[in-house]
Amino acid sequence: MAEPTVEGDELFLLAESSVSFTWQGRRLHASVRRGGTGQPLVAIAGFLAGSATFSPLVAPLRRRFELIIPELDFSGAADLVTDTGRLADLLAALAAELGSGSAHWLAHGEFALGALQLGLERPGLMKALTLLAPPLELDYRFRVRHARLLFAVGRRSWARRASLAPYREARRLLGDVDPLLLHRTLIRRQARRFDNEPATRAMAQVFGLSLKKSFRRQMLQMIVQRAQQPQPFPLPLHILFGEGDRHSGSRCRSLLARAFPGSQVTTLPDSGWLPQLEQPQAVVDALFSFP
Repeated sequence: MAEPTVEGDELFLLAESSVSFTWQGRRLHASVRRGGTGQPLVAIAGFLAGSATFSPLVAPLRRRFELIIPELDFSGAADLVTDTGRLADLLAALAAELGSGSAHWLAHGEFALGALQLGLERPGLMKALTLLAPPLELDYRFRVRHARLLFAVGRRSWARRASLAPYREARRLLGDVDPLLLHRTLIRRQARRFDNEPATRAMAQVFGLSLKKSFRRQMLQMIVQRAQQPQPFPLPLHILFGEGDRHSGSRCRSLLARAFPGSQVTTLPDSGWLPQLEQPQAVVDALFSFP
């Protein structure tokens, strides 16, 4: 019997609900789409990608799994998500609220780093793990973009306040944040929403949910250490990268393969940072390869 193939956007066919839970003393909320039959599969997209990017996967996956797609709003606790350990703890709290038990997980972007950490710390929460485009390093163009954004913040601060104080604060803020997915159009759009506010607050809103440097530093350090003393991942692991993904370098991909012997690391042609949109069938095939 042939495996189901990608058919199109069926996200709207999944039942929608909302959940609320307390984490680290903060009240958080998530909208959840759920449907299908079989073993539970939790699919969570990166900070700025959104659950809609899983739309092409819904049709085939809901025939094999009970598909659970949360859209987590943790803006009220973004300041607490400072490293992958905290992100893993947040995912564990979300899983408890979803009642997913030992589920298959499909995690994209920044949440892929948190899910990798969660699988290492609490493997009982997962049956198998598929990671999509975990962001591990930046190329030169993104470093240049960081410098340009810093320059733009300085000009904006001076024009508004005739003071260097907002510029210094924004410089400190940008020093702690990678402009992973941000581009000039997004910056301009967000900045227009805060015309009457100090530059520092506007930039905090723009960058608040972006990936911080400590995420990558911590995860890369762990991967390098494990590559020196390889150990199998405690559950089935498949990592998919887009060939054109500039957020993860080839060095990191080879390190992952060495760090977790027995896991699968696949580079998808004609794909970038969103393989679930650009190569949905390959993602489905990877999920169906698990028992």
